[in-house]
Amino acid sequence: ADELTSKHHCVGKTPLHLGAAGAHVEVVAFLLKQSTVDAGALDSAGFSPLDDVEAMLKQNIGDAGLKARLRTVRDMLMEADLLKQIERQATEGVLCGEGQRVRDYFQSQNGGLDGKGSIDEYWPEVIISYATGTRNKWTGHSHNLDGEGCGPGMMYCHLIVRYLSRAGIPCFTGLHVEGGYNWHVYFEKLRRAKVMIVVMSPAFFKSAPCFHEQLEARKNGLHVIPLLFQLEENGNPPGAVTDGGAKWIEAYEKMVGGEDEQVAHDTLCAFRLQDDHDRGLKLNSEPAPPNTMLNSDLLGKLVKRVRRMLDGSDTGRRLTAAADNDKDAAAADGGSLQQLAERDVSG
Repeated sequence: ADELTSKHHCVGKTPLHLGAAGAHVEVVAFLLKQSTVDAGALDSAGFSPLDDVEAMLKQNIGDAGLKARLRTVRDMLMEADLLKQIERQATEGVLCGEGQRVRDYFQSQNGGLDGKGSIDEYWPEVIISYATGTRNKWTGHSHNLDGEGCGPGMMYCHLIVRYLSRAGIPCFTGLHVEGGYNWHVYFEKLRRAKVMIVVMSPAFFKSAPCFHEQLEARKNGLHVIPLLFQLEENGNPPGAVTDGGAKWIEAYEKMVGGEDEQVAHDTLCAFRLQDDHDRGLKLNSEPAPPNTMLNSDLLGKLVKRVRRMLDGSDTGRRLTAAADNDKDAAAADGGSLQQLAERDVSG
């Protein structure tokens, strides 16, 4: 362990400095998994491994392969630093400046991963649903921990987008919506997406807009991947506290008697806020509590699963009102539960 963090006697470079500057992707990946390795360690001149990589990229490198590997290493270092940042922000809060940098990053992607084009031409197949979760006196905290409009939810979202972007998978979130655009642009993107990633946190179940996003995902047949990022203060899963899903239930009650009543009810069942009476609607979060997604290995696996869903090799559970209606009709016709289950798996 000491050898992994020790510095070269001349210039104070750690093995991570050397591996990063040399664009050794596998070496960097290995080092970042070690608990003793600090991704932000400084050398004798005050430069981090990320600084070294940025300096290399600014040079006129004729080797396209080397440049691509350096970019991969840069993204890996940024993600590792982001995980440390999220850990710190859990107790110190998300500052306004930090939140603005996240928004700037997201909105730079509106023309696609290359930054060209406009939000009107940006139609990614993956969309993310999250709640910012600002911690201040207004939301019941003893003091204003986060900056206005900032919170842990946006940082979890940022982490997911970084991982997906590095894998060449563009996605859309509320943070992509620039000033001057109506919020409904999010729902326009949702209706043409294939996969929805859900950032599960206590704030998610206190957000009526998040409920409506899940309802639309069900109506439009998106594959839904619920990711557990944050537990309740008492250690319970998000929403599993008194009045934890009150906003969702309140939004549902307004739909009772309307055309969306059944799909709204099934949305509550999917997230365990109503009993589904063994209809098979419940979605399991990844990972199972008390674990959370703040683990680079799990985020790496997420990328692989999203790829499989996009190419059709992993159907997962597809939330569709039509599929639920098919189940009810088939059951009335005497279809067996086994046949229905096989239909779900086969897509």
